[in-house]
Amino acid sequence: MRLRIILNHLLTYLLTVTVCCNYNCLQAWTIDYWLNKAGAPKDKVIVGISTYGTTFTLANAARHGLKASSTGPGKAGKYTQEPGTLAYYEVLGDVI
Repeated sequence: MRLRIILNHLLTYLLTVTVCCNYNCLQAWTIDYWLNKAGAPKDKVIVGISTYGTTFTLANAARHGLKASSTGPGKAGKYTQEPGTLAYYEVLGDVI
């Protein structure tokens, strides 16, 4: 069985030094790079916000933070029926 490691999506700002696993994964860093280093024009840079959730089946339910091992995608959503991905309205249904 191949274990997967759960990492985070792009964060806006770094919470701790170890959160991003020593690579540049911040929205602020990425936008700065494109605008100031790659020379992209401001009117061509678009920042997207995810409106879906990604789920995983944890190898050990007691270990559920960043870098936790996973055995594969989470259960399929009621409407999307896609293992590992929940639509925005499916995430809201579980939260509200």
